[in-house]
Amino acid sequence: TRQNAKNEVTRADEALKSSEAILANHETRLASAGERYKYMQEMRDYVRDLCECLREKGPIIDELEEHAQRIHEQRGAASKRESEGNLLDEATEAEAGVEAAQAALMRGASRAEAVAAATAAAEGAIGARFDSLQPDLDEFGRDLNLGKRSHAEKRAAARRSRVEAGGASKTLGEDEEDEDAGEVELFYKGLEDTREAASHVMRDVGADFSSIPPIKAKAEEWKRKFPKAYKDAYMPESVPQLFAPFVRLELLSWSPLYAESSSNRSAPAGAIDSMRWYSDLFDYGMAGGEEGEEGGGDDGDGNLVPTLIEKLVAPVVEHAVKQCWNPLSLDQSVRLAHVVKEMLVYLEPGECEAMRRILSCVRAKLSECVESRCEIPAWAPVVTAAAPMAESHARRRFGVAVRCLRVVIAWDGVLPTSELRSLACDRIVAGFMSPRLRLLLAQPGECLARIERLIAAIPPDWLTHSSVKVVRDVASTLGQAVRSQPEAHGAAAVEADGGAGKALDPAALARVLAALGDSVESAAVASLFGVK
Repeated sequence: TRQNAKNEVTRADEALKSSEAILANHETRLASAGERYKYMQEMRDYVRDLCECLREKGPIIDELEEHAQRIHEQRGAASKRESEGNLLDEATEAEAGVEAAQAALMRGASRAEAVAAATAAAEGAIGARFDSLQPDLDEFGRDLNLGKRSHAEKRAAARRSRVEAGGASKTLGEDEEDEDAGEVELFYKGLEDTREAASHVMRDVGADFSSIPPIKAKAEEWKRKFPKAYKDAYMPESVPQLFAPFVRLELLSWSPLYAESSSNRSAPAGAIDSMRWYSDLFDYGMAGGEEGEEGGGDDGDGNLVPTLIEKLVAPVVEHAVKQCWNPLSLDQSVRLAHVVKEMLVYLEPGECEAMRRILSCVRAKLSECVESRCEIPAWAPVVTAAAPMAESHARRRFGVAVRCLRVVIAWDGVLPTSELRSLACDRIVAGFMSPRLRLLLAQPGECLARIERLIAAIPPDWLTHSSVKVVRDVASTLGQAVRSQPEAHGAAAVEADGGAGKALDPAALARVLAALGDSVESAAVASLFGVK
């Protein structure tokens, strides 16, 4: 019938329209597939050429990294050698001086005669030590002990110059860094050479392969256009390896221990987040894709920066901690602690083996430094008064202990506070400093000056630690002794004392007692001398 024919025509029109829509969709998908195919072929060629380029540059970067490690190790070894040599040489001179002074005093000699005998014995102690050694010949027949003797005599001359220039320095040993100036200059020369070589590694490479930004742009474009293909090609797993050579090149001029240049050696270590590679890659892959949910799953690119820090920065820091770090150096320790603290933002020690090794080595080195470098000679003031070199040595060793205290405290925020507080207060303060402070009660001014230095180095909330009670007891005893002889102290008495260390400033003593928690004795001293 006519109605049936009309229905058939309608169905035919609808089928035709549907077929046309399907055909148009197929044509669109075919065009998209062609575009995708062409794009993927271009990306395949680009990544292939990039990998080939990086493979050729790899051995050059490896060699530069070995050179950078070598110059760091050489400076670390030289620093350790100078530090240990200075301590051994000065201890040898001081012990010889003390023996000579005691012998002279026991013979009934005057103090001037005892000082002369102690000085002569100290000056000849280094030579005597080497005279007793058998020749130590190398493969060329040279006596190595002669070189050691020459270095020891140079260090002795430098120490005497320092004593003459700043003889009564109250902070002797606290701010010193035991490094040979020549070794330091060699290090910076080697570092500059490494930087120069690193800057030439990529100079013969095309602009599309020579730095992070163009490679990043290519990879992000791929991810934005075809996220599923990007993921299927294992790009999130491969991207760290593509960027690693550029990060390694930049790390060649970075040190977690030393300033970047010899012109500003007190500068802090360069922060990880201030490096060029970090700023280039921090937001890598954050742009959305054009395929909607087609990519699916978690975005593996979110861990790019932590992965690079773990695989590339952590080995540099671990090598510095194990092979190059001198824990007695406050500057090195502050820089290194800052770097490790920054790494902890990205790497959890419970999940990262490299961080566990770094923190374990830091603990061991700090503990070893405290045990081996903080011992202070227990010579009585009456003996050191007759042996100037011994007095200088004891003062410097107290300063070294204060420096170790500051080094330990620099790691607060990296290692547990309770662990550091125990190391600082139990071992350094109670174990090494307090016996020396008790001996110095015979010189109230000297004793107070040492306690002030100790308090200045410790965080205020650590002063309540039980181990610091021994220092509070010494200060309280000092307060009682001062109150028993008020006429021997005060501004006029300090001026008349002439730096002998007998008189002290009551106001300073009252402040120290208050800081250590003895408010009763502090108030008594303040009331007696009329100070606030």
